[in-house]
Amino acid sequence: MNEMFLVANTYEKGSQEFIDLFETAVKLYPDDVTANLNAAAAALSRKDTVYAKRYLNKIEKSLDIPEYHNTMGVLEMLCGNYDKAASHLNKATETGLPEAKQNLAEMTKKQENTILIRQQQSKKKQQR
Repeated sequence: MNEMFLVANTYEKGSQEFIDLFETAVKLYPDDVTANLNAAAAALSRKDTVYAKRYLNKIEKSLDIPEYHNTMGVLEMLCGNYDKAASHLNKATETGLPEAKQNLAEMTKKQENTILIRQQQSKKKQQR
C-alpha cells in the first residue's frame, strides 16, 4: 500500500493516473482505511458522490479520523447537506487539518452564492 502511495505521488494530483492508482489500491486492499479515504477523495475530485459515499461507508466511524471528517464534509457539501458538511468539517478543523479549514471556507462561499442566485431569481419573478 505504501509503495502505491509513493507511486501516486509521482503523478500530478487529480490526474487520471493518480485517480486510477487509488482506485486500484482500494480494489487490492478493500478494507484499508487509507485506501478507502484516497479512493473517496479521488471520486470526489471528479464529483462522483456515489462512489465516494461507497468508499467512506467502509470506514469505521468510531476511528474519528480527521481526514475522514474532511472527506465526508466535502461529500455532504457536494450533496447540498450544508449542516452535515459543517459538522464534519468543523471536527476536522479542530484537529488542525488545513484542508478542512479551506473546505469550510469554500462551503461558506458556495452557500453565499446560492443565496445570491435565489435572491436574483426571486427578483426576476417579481419583475414579471
